Amino acid sequence: TGLSLVGRGSTDVLTDNYAGAFGSLLIQNATLKVTQDNAFSTGTNVTINGGVLNLNGKSASVDTLTLLSGSILEGILYASSYRIESGTVTATIAGPGDLQKTTTGQATAGAVTASDVAVSGGQLTAISIVADTLTIGAGCSVTIVELNEAPTNIVLSAATVAENLPAGTAVGTLHTTDPNSGNTFT
Repeated sequence: TGLSLVGRGSTDVLTDNYAGAFGSLLIQNATLKVTQDNAFSTGTNVTINGGVLNLNGKSASVDTLTLLSGSILEGILYASSYRIESGTVTATIAGPGDLQKTTTGQATAGAVTASDVAVSGGQLTAISIVADTLTIGAGCSVTIVELNEAPTNIVLSAATVAENLPAGTAVGTLHTTDPNSGNTFT
């Protein structure tokens, strides 16, 4: 038995242990938006096929997560195992589980923390991967992309201008501190 959300609609998760009584949840061509932390019971198996799981900045734990295609958005997802075939994950993937990418095509993830990460098909792109073991099969690739972080400090060298100076007179020099190299500010 299981609970399926199929179609073009959108549903909000408003209670604890949503889908817990069903053991599995299928999100297909639909959107499921989580509105509170711990919305799923720990025994829930989630499959996304052309749908969207929007964690909405919340954290959720599931037993297994399968992303055939679609998206997992904004939040933290804990699972005992992850299978990501194709799609986009902007949420943080965390927990003791293994992550597998086994089919051709591209999958994009945010920060990944898993026991083992194995890519035996296609490409996996992530902001970061923390794993005990990273296995990349022949013809496969893993790319780590730099996160574009906001500047940490902006300072103006002078804060006052003398009276009656012509228009266009420089007030001071702008100095910035940015964790990303090569960025410019005007």
